[in-house]
Amino acid sequence: MRVLVDIRSLDTPIRSGIPEYTFALVQELLEQKGSDEYFLFGNSFRKRLETLSLKERADAWINWKVPNRLLDAASRLVGLPKIDRAVRADVYFSPHFNILSFKEPRRHVLTIHDISFAYFPEFFPRRKNIWHAEQDWRRQIKEAGKVIAVSDFTRESILDACRVPEDKVVRVYSGIRNAYRPIPWNAPELAAFKKERGLERPFFLYVGTLEPRKNIIGLIRAFNMVKGRPGNRDLQLVIAGAPGWLYDKIFKEIGSSPHRADIKVWGPAKDEEMVCLYNLALAFVYPSFFEGFGFPPLEAQRCGTPVIASNRSSLPEILGASALLVDPYRLEELALAMEAVASDGALREKLARQGIENSSRFSWKTAAGEVKRVFERINN
Repeated sequence: MRVLVDIRSLDTPIRSGIPEYTFALVQELLEQKGSDEYFLFGNSFRKRLETLSLKERADAWINWKVPNRLLDAASRLVGLPKIDRAVRADVYFSPHFNILSFKEPRRHVLTIHDISFAYFPEFFPRRKNIWHAEQDWRRQIKEAGKVIAVSDFTRESILDACRVPEDKVVRVYSGIRNAYRPIPWNAPELAAFKKERGLERPFFLYVGTLEPRKNIIGLIRAFNMVKGRPGNRDLQLVIAGAPGWLYDKIFKEIGSSPHRADIKVWGPAKDEEMVCLYNLALAFVYPSFFEGFGFPPLEAQRCGTPVIASNRSSLPEILGASALLVDPYRLEELALAMEAVASDGALREKLARQGIENSSRFSWKTAAGEVKRVFERINN
């Protein structure tokens, strides 16, 4: 079986969310390829895709080096070029809905991570909403042979928004990388990291893109409530992640906080930093309004960190009873959960234990095996 994989989403300096999914899944598909052949399709003038380790294990590397805006416009307006005319394969896999044109779209397998932009356009800037529209995602879903949804919640959202046959959309959970792991509290590497980075006081942790959908402003306000109560003066909040869009209000909220000296904006964190941050955190807090899957809470759980998360969208499905789930619109509820975890060691131990067990359900090996079965159904 020949499989072409569109890896254009990896043309970014920061690997999180969709790029994380693409890299980890393709890496595992290559690990399991056996007699199958994998062609990787990129489209960039930059050298970032050229230097990917995935290239070394692929059977072919294809780079058209056409400006993506031009390729998008041609695909959308005149339906050219046809990728399946240019490159012969049995399956064409898109880990994201970057637009491509097909002569026979039934051989196209498309992953949809979430359609938050359809429900909450106000969470995105105008240019991002225009890009979503230009990708013609509804048509792509309707024409594709199979659609992979990363959660049951996302699957139901797709069926509701697009009215396609139920058997067309297959749920395949994403995985969590093995790099995330518990580190003993007295390990030298953890002690050194804590001292060097000024993390010797207990802290709550948020990890993710800085954007409105993540409800970071709500988290900051809940942290203010917790800090204003007796016995919580030592607590800090660490916000790690790259600026996404419409993030100015987040920094304004931090600046106006009476506890701004105890709010650390980390910026994008490297993999080794992430493992240490998760392991050192008192709790991981993720009050997002909308998630198609949600990598960071599971990464935190894999490290043995208690998780407090939103009770909306896919998070109850992914986390179940292994985390404290709260209404992201009720900040007092969020603050009470944060205070409970901070003050109750037995609760922290319980959540840590349940989190490790829950996160073990998600592996890239399993995900790749299920995705391969989707490919085989398309090819038969």
